[in-house]
Amino acid sequence: MINNGKPALITIWALSAEELREYGEAWQYYQQAIAIKIEFADRYSSAFTYHQLGIVAQDLREYAEARQYYQQAIEIFIEFGDLYSQAYTYGTLGLLAEAEENLIESGQNLLQALEIFAQFQDRHSVEMTLGNLSRIYQATQDASLLESISQVLGISVDQARQQFESN
Repeated sequence: MINNGKPALITIWALSAEELREYGEAWQYYQQAIAIKIEFADRYSSAFTYHQLGIVAQDLREYAEARQYYQQAIEIFIEFGDLYSQAYTYGTLGLLAEAEENLIESGQNLLQALEIFAQFQDRHSVEMTLGNLSRIYQATQDASLLESISQVLGISVDQARQQFESN
């Protein structure tokens, strides 16, 4: 059975509400969209809605709920072999862990995102992720972050350190 495009329209409304910081309204729209996607067995696109529900939950500081939605999204992206979307969600999990002041977990998730973005040669996402990792490094001074980044990017540890010290 083909749906009538209603989930897409509802998602647009949800994104608009989210942009206006009307999180309760965005939440309701995303919940409607996910219900329809589940009804029509549209598992793959439900991953994107779960990701957005995670963002709304995180904005509302409902961190455990946000983590649950992000994990659901990642599981589906893995199931469908969507590596790039996994990277995006690992990045948001990294930001969530940072908000929870779990800097070790944040660094791990951000490194996973960095590795995938580097595989796709997505310079913009690599730079954004490096900026996030820079904050984690500045707070922790964890040399293993530099080592991992140097391996992913094929640069020396000193080059990774210099990049972070210039931020």
